This record gives sequence, C-alpha cells and structure tokens, in this order.
Amino acid sequence: MHEILRLDAPTELTTAATDVLLAAVCIACAHYVRQRGEMPRMRPWQIGFTLFATGALLGAFAHALHIPAVLYRVVWAPIYLSLGLAVAFFVIGVVQDAAPGRVSTLRPVLLGLGIMSFLIAMLFPRAFFVFLAWQGAGLVVAISVYTTLWARGSLPGAGWITLGFLISMAAAAVQGTGTLSFTLIWPFDHNGVFHLVQLPGIAAIAYGLVQSGRHALVPTARVQAQ
Repeated sequence: MHEILRLDAPTELTTAATDVLLAAVCIACAHYVRQRGEMPRMRPWQIGFTLFATGALLGAFAHALHIPAVLYRVVWAPIYLSLGLAVAFFVIGVVQDAAPGRVSTLRPVLLGLGIMSFLIAMLFPRAFFVFLAWQGAGLVVAISVYTTLWARGSLPGAGWITLGFLISMAAAAVQGTGTLSFTLIWPFDHNGVFHLVQLPGIAAIAYGLVQSGRHALVPTARVQAQ
C-alpha cells in the first residue's frame, strides 16, 4: 500500500511538524495583538500573522504528504501568495508607525508588490530570487524603521520589534544556506531549522507591538505638527 506520509524522508516530516508549530505561534500572535494591542493599528499585523500561519499550514501539507507533482505545484501557489501578502501587510504596519499619513498611498503599492512576487515565483521558477528579494526588502525596511524608533526612544516596544525582525533575518539566512542541519532525536534540515529559529522572532515582534501601546503615533504626530 502506498504510504501517504513521506516516511522515506524524515526531514520532510520534521519540517512539516515545525511548520505546524510555526502556524500555531502565528495564530496565537494574531490573537494576542488583536486582544491586547491598539486597534485598528494592529489590523495589518493581525492579518500578516494570519497569512503567515496559512502559508505554514499549507507548507506542512506539502512537506508531509506524498502528492502528485501537479497537485504539489497547485499547493505551493497559495503558499507563495500567503507569504507574499504577509510581507506586504507587515510593511504596511511598519509604515503606520513610521509615516502614518502615507499608509493610504502606499497600501495598494505594497499589496501589488506582494501579488507580483507571487506571480513571478509561480510563472518563472528560475526567478524565485525575486520572491526572496521581496521578503528581504521587507525585513530591511522593518529593521531600519524600528531601530531608528528604538534609538530615539519614541516608540515603546521598538527594541523588541527590532529584535524579532533581526531573528527573522537570521532565520532566513539559515534557510538560505541550504545545508544547515542537526539531529535531536529526529533529523532537521535547513527548512526545519529555519522554522525553529523563526519562532522566537515572531513572538518578539508581537510582544513589542503590544508593548508599543497607544503611544505609537504620538511622536510622529508631534513632528508633523511642528
């Protein structure tokens, strides 16, 4: 009988398991910022965490199961779309803290870039680096903005958010190696390690966002009023 689970590839199973764990943390963070954070400022972050969780759950399905090649490609389409739009919503959240007056102008541009990164990844597999560049650009923007806000002391929680995005960048670097792996009872390849490193990064971002509270827009408003 043909096995449904990919028991012949144990690292794929651990990658799927860490995908499920990552999705659970993202869902918890989406709920956390919604319940404890300032709304509607938290809205793009809530959506971003939810999209990230969706991509991770679908990724678990793709990694864990033996599925036909055609279906495998179909499954990866919503994964790329979810992750591309998650980056867009995260950057929209960054813009809200850095320049709230520009959100309405930049929102459609950022969402369009997220969709474009998905289309390029699907239509031109050899141009996957474009999708990675979109994710990398989002990380660089977020780190730059929150490092500045933290250094100025103008946003409570900015240090935690910066730390979270730095951890996320380290996780991306781990995945980019394509070789890093370890065994702790079960074997983990670079994808599984990426998910494990990403966990505290996501949690730190959510914690920092809630800590930022209702003070986030005050310094910016003062600057604009002067």
